[in-house]
Amino acid sequence: MIRLGDRDVLLLDWLSRYRYATAPQLARLCTGSSVRYLDRRLRQLCRVGYLHSARPLAGIPRIFAHTAAGAAAANRSYPKPTLSLGTVKHTLLCTDVAISYALLGHESVSERQVMEVDYWDGRTQVDPLTYAPFHQTGRKFPHMPDLVALPVPDDFKVSETLGDEAEILATRFPFPAHPGLDGKPLPWAVEVELTTKKRPEISRVLTGYGQSRHLAGVIYYATERSTATALSRTAQELGLLGTRVHVKRLRAHGEMR
Repeated sequence: MIRLGDRDVLLLDWLSRYRYATAPQLARLCTGSSVRYLDRRLRQLCRVGYLHSARPLAGIPRIFAHTAAGAAAANRSYPKPTLSLGTVKHTLLCTDVAISYALLGHESVSERQVMEVDYWDGRTQVDPLTYAPFHQTGRKFPHMPDLVALPVPDDFKVSETLGDEAEILATRFPFPAHPGLDGKPLPWAVEVELTTKKRPEISRVLTGYGQSRHLAGVIYYATERSTATALSRTAQELGLLGTRVHVKRLRAHGEMR
C-alpha cells in the first residue's frame, strides 16, 4: 500500500463525486501539478486498488475512475462507476464544467450527491427538495441536474490567469432577481447539453425550473449552436430567458477542446 496525501484524497473525493476524469482534467483541478506527474500518481493509485483506468474512446486520454476502496478512502460510499460509451463524453464535459466552477471559487454538488440527498424512495411529492429542481409525476426520483453550483463567497478573488474562463462561467451570482428568503444568493442548477431534445421535453424541464423556489434557476451549456438556439427560443417563449434560465455555448477545456 502507499500512503495517501491530501492531494490524493482530493483526487479520490473528486472522482467519487464525478465518477471519472482524465489526467489533463485533474491537472486543471490541482493547480501546480503537471499532467505527467498526475498521470504517474494516478497509475500508482490504480496499482494499489484505489482507482482503475480505461481507454474507451479514441482521441480521449486515459480515463481514471474510483473503486469502492478509493471512494471509502475519501469517506464516500459510491460504487465503482460503469464506463458507458454513450455517456463518456457527457460525463467528461460535466467534469470540465465542475472544475471550471471550482477554479472560480464555487463549490459544486454533483449529480451523485443530488441523488443521494433527493432520491425519492418512499417519500411523497410534497416532500421538499434540496438540490433537484422538481418532482416528476409517476417516478421515484426528481429531475436530476448535471450539477448544482453554490454561490461564490463575497471575498473570493478570481485569478487573472483564468482568462476567458471567467467569461464562460459565472464569477458571482448570475440570478440577482431571485435571492432566498434570507436575501442571500440561492444555488443554481447546471445542465450540459450535447444534443437537442424535443420541444415538449425542453418546455417541461424549463417550466419545472421556472417554478422552483429553492434554486435561483438553471444555466445550460450547449456544445452545438442549434441546441443553444432551441433552448433559448423555448425559454424566451416561456418568459424565463435571462431571468430563471441562461443559455451559453460551451467552450470545452483540455482534451475536449
